[in-house]
Amino acid sequence: MWLFESSGKMPAEDMKLVVPNANLKLTLSYQNGIVASVDGKTFLSKENDITLTGLIDVPVILDTDEDVATETIGIEFNPAGAYRFFHFNLNEIQNKIYSLRDLLGKTGNQLIGQINELTLADQKIAALEQFLIRQLSQQNEDPIFD
Repeated sequence: MWLFESSGKMPAEDMKLVVPNANLKLTLSYQNGIVASVDGKTFLSKENDITLTGLIDVPVILDTDEDVATETIGIEFNPAGAYRFFHFNLNEIQNKIYSLRDLLGKTGNQLIGQINELTLADQKIAALEQFLIRQLSQQNEDPIFD
């Protein structure tokens, strides 16, 4: 888990390239948004949205959406770990970024609404942790995977 804070856009001379690390990322951009260029496609993690970034196997260029203060919480999962929390085919989101609203429907929408009512980063992190615990507890055992 990590917290990214920035006072604005990254300077043009800074390298904005992110090398793939084979992890899926759950991100909450709660102040400003993050723009990602993945394999020629642009994705926006909007302010006050929670997104899931699939397994990325190409370099990514990142920057803030607006040139204002930015705060984003991120949680990284290795593919085996992500499988335990998200109950859909993870291959479908490879090299893509989706809102949890699109991936989890009502559940994702409720989580986003709940977290947006909170003001402190610690509160938002605790709510994300509780969501993940609920997701984990809903997972049936998979003897083949185990």
